[in-house]
Amino acid sequence: MNYFRGLLVAIFVTVSFASAQTETYTNADTIRSFVYYQVDYGNFGREMGRFNTFDYTIVRDTADPSKSTIEFNVDATSMDSGVDQRNQDITGPDFLNVAEFPTISFKSTSVTDVGDGNLEVTGDLTVRGTSQPVTATVEYIGEGEGSQGEYRVGYYAEMTFNRQDFGIDWLTGVIGDEITLLISVSGIRQ
Repeated sequence: MNYFRGLLVAIFVTVSFASAQTETYTNADTIRSFVYYQVDYGNFGREMGRFNTFDYTIVRDTADPSKSTIEFNVDATSMDSGVDQRNQDITGPDFLNVAEFPTISFKSTSVTDVGDGNLEVTGDLTVRGTSQPVTATVEYIGEGEGSQGEYRVGYYAEMTFNRQDFGIDWLTGVIGDEITLLISVSGIRQ
């Protein structure tokens, strides 16, 4: 009888320990998270803008980062370059075509710990209804208790892709092919 009781206690402790290693973070606080883009204009400039509406979920396995997952969805209609005409061009049918494809999404397929909490995350990026594998470098900023008692983790990521891989070939030679997404998050543990 004591053997079975001991076995049940061991199973309970193992399950409790394993579940405590997985943490879920979301953008419950959108004030401290950002998604920007940058692209070269000709060979003499760089344009930047931001997406004002997005959400993300980070499921972090603190014992085995390779079991972690990251997903984010960007409302492409919220693109803001600071210039109305440029906003219309970028969200229009020749570039993002947000009327038909209002969401840009990313879902991780592998996560590699590269040391000091930093990660290399590969996943499927979907733009204009086309999905392609893309790898992001993710810098671990830190974690701790926020001012309202919430627990936070911070990451900064860069993800570069070729826009032509997603069927965006408008103004080739004028607008660069490489687009970089710059993502800074302060996720709140759920």
